[in-house]
Amino acid sequence: MKTKAPNNYYKSAYSFLIINSLFLLKISGQTSDSSLASLNTDLQADSFIKVVSNTPQNNSLFDEEINIFDFKNSVEGSILLPIAPGNEISFKYTRRIWKKEKNSGEFVTGIHFHLNSERDGGTYDDYQIILGYRHFFWKGLNFEAGLQPKIYYRLENATFSDRTHEGYGLFVYSMAGYQLSLLKKQKYSLIVNVQPVGLAYSAYHSDNWAKDAEGNEADDLLYFGNISVGIRF
Repeated sequence: MKTKAPNNYYKSAYSFLIINSLFLLKISGQTSDSSLASLNTDLQADSFIKVVSNTPQNNSLFDEEINIFDFKNSVEGSILLPIAPGNEISFKYTRRIWKKEKNSGEFVTGIHFHLNSERDGGTYDDYQIILGYRHFFWKGLNFEAGLQPKIYYRLENATFSDRTHEGYGLFVYSMAGYQLSLLKKQKYSLIVNVQPVGLAYSAYHSDNWAKDAEGNEADDLLYFGNISVGIRF
């Protein structure tokens, strides 16, 4: 036999369910809020780490870690030749072609020319192309050798022959020195290349004025050196 439950019983049970549901929802909400807060904190921490890692640093702090010879290219110009011997201009571009431990090698090219130089009793001009090789032995210690084909030269009004000499020729050189870094940055470095020890030789002139002046075919060996400034990048 079934008996009907009193209304007070249903009211109490319903109230209990409502209270219990609210309590569970509250706990669930707190847990969700805590999870969201924790997730938000983690995201903020990750963002902060990324910002710090991507923020440009003061390059001076890393100067000792930068090896300037990791830069493959360089451009440099002579600051000595315009003064001594004078009226002489030289610009070079170098490209590293190999590297092994402390040694490396660079291809050298550029332009070299004289403008209105006083030479052998006349006014001398020439236009040369530089083709050479530079070897680094240890840090900045280097040796360089190359050829400078003279595309055109002109010795005007030479006093020893009373005429103008012009044509083409070949100049051979070698130098040794040390390359210094003045300022190191992450993407470039300012450099000074001091090459005080070298020899050069005018191997050929199509119109050899040395023969006219001294009665022989060849020019003597010349002392040759250079100081240049530039940038590695």
